[in-house]
Amino acid sequence: MVKFNYDQEWDILYVHKNGEKVKFSIEALENFVIDIGMKGQVVGLEIQNASKVLKVPKSQLSEVRSAKISTFVRGRLYGVLYSLQLNKIKIESELQMPVDVRIKA
Repeated sequence: MVKFNYDQEWDILYVHKNGEKVKFSIEALENFVIDIGMKGQVVGLEIQNASKVLKVPKSQLSEVRSAKISTFVRGRLYGVLYSLQLNKIKIESELQMPVDVRIKA
């Protein structure tokens, strides 16, 4: 099950898989922190400056209804797919990085 919370004051959205332990975190693209679990899978995603990054007003981010995160590997790329369902908007995107990042960490 995926849980999420949004801190409107700090404009940070955090999506995480319930019950999964974080082995390490990777900072990506200035505003993202990806949490990697014990088996090398993505277990959490923090989006800083979320309203600006996602181009959604803070008031709407406070009304997230559901969220999903998953890990992908495509050739030499490793990353996270994420989706957020707000009241009237669905946001889907992905972050990717060289697969070596996961191996070295």
